[in-house]
Amino acid sequence: MFDEVHYWQLVRDDNGNIKTWRLRAINPAAQKSWGMTLEEVIGKTTEEIFSPNSRDLFMPIVNKIFSEGVPHTWETYFPDKDQYLKMTSVPLGDHFISTGVDITDLVKARKEAEEKEESLKFVLDVSELGYWDHDIQTNQTSRSLKHDQQFGYAEMLPEWHHETLLNHIVKEDRERVDRVYKKSVLSGGDYDVEFRCKWPDKKIHWLWCKGRFITNAKGDVIRSVGIQADITAKKYAGAKIEKLAFYDPLTKLPNRRLITERLKHALTNRKRSRDYGALLFVDLDHFKDLNDSLGHSIGDLLLQQVADRLRNCLRGVDSVGRLGGDEFLVLIDDLSQEKVTAASQVQVIANKVLSALNQAYQLDGYEYHNTPSIGVTLFGEHALKLDELLKQADIAMYKAKESGRNTVCFFDYKMQEEVYYRTKMDYDLRTAIQRNQFQLYYQVQVDDKGSPLGAEALIRWLHPSRDLVSPGDFIPIAEESDLILSIGLWVLDAACAQLKRWEKNPLKSALTLSVNISAKQFHQPHFVEQVLTAIKRHNINPNRLRLELTESMLVKDIDSIIASMTKLASIGIRFELDDFGTGYSSLQLLKKLPIDRLKIDQSFVRDIVHDSSDQAIVRTVIAMAESLGLGVIAEGVETKEQWLRLQKKGCKRYQGYLFSKPIPIEEFEDLIS
Repeated sequence: MFDEVHYWQLVRDDNGNIKTWRLRAINPAAQKSWGMTLEEVIGKTTEEIFSPNSRDLFMPIVNKIFSEGVPHTWETYFPDKDQYLKMTSVPLGDHFISTGVDITDLVKARKEAEEKEESLKFVLDVSELGYWDHDIQTNQTSRSLKHDQQFGYAEMLPEWHHETLLNHIVKEDRERVDRVYKKSVLSGGDYDVEFRCKWPDKKIHWLWCKGRFITNAKGDVIRSVGIQADITAKKYAGAKIEKLAFYDPLTKLPNRRLITERLKHALTNRKRSRDYGALLFVDLDHFKDLNDSLGHSIGDLLLQQVADRLRNCLRGVDSVGRLGGDEFLVLIDDLSQEKVTAASQVQVIANKVLSALNQAYQLDGYEYHNTPSIGVTLFGEHALKLDELLKQADIAMYKAKESGRNTVCFFDYKMQEEVYYRTKMDYDLRTAIQRNQFQLYYQVQVDDKGSPLGAEALIRWLHPSRDLVSPGDFIPIAEESDLILSIGLWVLDAACAQLKRWEKNPLKSALTLSVNISAKQFHQPHFVEQVLTAIKRHNINPNRLRLELTESMLVKDIDSIIASMTKLASIGIRFELDDFGTGYSSLQLLKKLPIDRLKIDQSFVRDIVHDSSDQAIVRTVIAMAESLGLGVIAEGVETKEQWLRLQKKGCKRYQGYLFSKPIPIEEFEDLIS
């Protein structure tokens, strides 16, 4: 121990002068520290051993200890050795002994830390950074004045907690910041977050915070330390820079750079999404003539008004940008997954744009009329590059100009023909309703012996130029609009009229008639009243009217469905569940609904002769129907073998081409006669 710790013994000089001391003993550690041998120091005075600087720091304390006569622990510095010692001195009569530990490294490290802390404080002050040190266990935060100033306070608040921080953050950002904070607490990682805070004067400022969590020896998070900066000016400057970089200064629309970036993003999304998107290339017709005649300032006014109208035509998910000059791009997103439907959706939007841009413009006292040429291309079916997509839209736009301008042209000519066909079909359907161009065909329904029990009424369209149009060609188009409501009402009324005619003939008065009801028709508020009105108008027996519903109609608003069906069933109308086995029905649902009969879908009948699975399904449906007290009819019966197989499975009602295809009323009545 003597050799490891600095030790020496001083004795008072013989002349009794307490200010002069001689060294009596010293250990090797002290010799090494002082750079002297035992022979060089023993018996010498402190004046001879220590330099004046060291003596001036060291001797006053030695004399004080000797005068007071009590042990003392203290730190001292020897400048000539650049050494710090922690001393313990004990006075003993005319001498005293001292032990010391070299704490030079410790003191220097402490001073270095203090200097770094001062330097950091200076840097933070100069750089306008606030800092904090939050004790998670006590929920107390020590922080700099700058920290509180960045929340709008000239002086520091008495206390600051985590909740204090959250209360100063605007409501819209609060949950996000707290989520980032708590997530980092759990992971023990750093966090970096930007948020808006509300100052006492109600002004909104942006702050950026960078924090780190400190853990104890057990790995528990105990503290959060970090810095923050007011980035309000940066945010506003960034917004201005972004506006200059990505927005057209004249129209305030996204410029070529931004709209093409959005296009790239949309093309990338198509790889993950099955939805179609579309690009409209809008070019103003004869724009150069306007600039040449009335000047560029008037042309600029037109461009600004065109931009406003384009914005107003679009949905929230769509984008419009100015490509340059009088050219605009419109990005349509989130269309249908079915190509033809997506094209129809785009046609509606393109027509809306066309109509909006055809309205008169007021240009500084001038009333000006302008038209656009619009090229459209769909994307999503095949992988496309941005340049390819732009080229397609550009080609379609020039085709629109070649077609006489002021029109919409699709790049895909086949698709354009399909869109045109659907648009024309929609128009023709409206005309057909007005001119009563529809006709009911009847497909007979028979029993085990082939005797007629009734029929299913199926609509046909007597088109003036296409002859007979089957429902598969026009019903889907009608269902996309409200036309299906008018068509459905016509079918219902025509069916009731036919039932009334049969009532007058004793040989046909027992026949029933099944009518298909569309989902849109059934779910309209006044459907029940419409059925009751038709029955009352023609004064028919409701027991002979069957309404066919599909399983897919029964998946929503079930309480309303049950109420409507129950009301109609209460007067004798019978309900039939069409295409059974292909939809969403459950036994629980069947038990609730006033269903009278199930119609086995033709997909199970087609292969029933050879397919054991279809045989099992049909057998199960028939057994289930019997257990629920329901009737069964099989549709799509085309061969005698199918008929016989169905009979063996217990089916008693049939419909299909084996007995008759759908035919006009005259042929039907001849058939059943």
